[in-house]
Amino acid sequence: MKFDKKTLPKEITEFLKIDGVAQAYTISLKINEWLHKNPNPDSNVLICAVHFTWACAELTELDDDIIGFGEEAVELLEKAQLIDSKNEEALKNKVKLEKRIKRAKKEHEAILEWEKENIEKINRDVLSELAFYYFEKAERSPEFAEKGYRYYQKKYEYDLLEDELPQEALYNFATMAYCKYYSEGYEAAKELIEQTLAWKLNDKFKIYDFKLTDVWMIQLNHFAIRNDFEAFRESFQNWYKTMKEVKPDEEPTSSDYRILTPIVEWLITEGIGIDTLNYILKNCFPILTAKKADLNNYGLVLDMIRQK
Repeated sequence: MKFDKKTLPKEITEFLKIDGVAQAYTISLKINEWLHKNPNPDSNVLICAVHFTWACAELTELDDDIIGFGEEAVELLEKAQLIDSKNEEALKNKVKLEKRIKRAKKEHEAILEWEKENIEKINRDVLSELAFYYFEKAERSPEFAEKGYRYYQKKYEYDLLEDELPQEALYNFATMAYCKYYSEGYEAAKELIEQTLAWKLNDKFKIYDFKLTDVWMIQLNHFAIRNDFEAFRESFQNWYKTMKEVKPDEEPTSSDYRILTPIVEWLITEGIGIDTLNYILKNCFPILTAKKADLNNYGLVLDMIRQK
């Protein structure tokens, strides 16, 4: 999508400088956070958001991504049209994306028919679609999670047949651990979780550092629920150190909890409970970081949380 970089707000132009193989995910996330804080953008900002939202779909070309990111992009285009009804970029791309989404939905229905077949007969492209479909729904039910686990387990079996592990192997293994957790619980998934977290993020696998973070969040939640502060602190420090080694100039982030810092240790020691901890991490940290609060000034932070 075409947008004018010169007229974008300064904060967004800074986001566009983010580099990396899968930078579209990060840029799209940051633009969405900006839109949440700035609810009255102009149409150019919205077209920019559409560009990177759709870029996320194009990174995988999976039907579920085409549908999910595509519908999000169409919604942004509709908002752009409300602001500027004659915006040609919005008009042209809305029709284009709606056609692509419609085709993806038909293809998706055809792929789900493959579930009737023995897993050994499913070709790898269809296997990837089925695996991703159930991974995205793993948190909804143990049944969906179990299907996601079986399909990613099969994908990883194919990875092991290669002369050397392909780049996608980390993605498949980490997602297998994630689905196992949501299908059978922590103890059943423990070995897979620990093997995932021990994976060396060399240059080949750095692109999937966010998959390790997803699994690390499972372990951190497990220790928090058990009120095992020492295990939580050790796990948290290992996660923080690992992610800092991958991206030294960035604070480690999680799509689940936005930004985690050592303040989490203090929250746990306060004995406030896992529900309150999760609420603060999910809902309050974006505001705290946006206001550049000193996260080690516990009195100030607590006041800001109470205000939230």
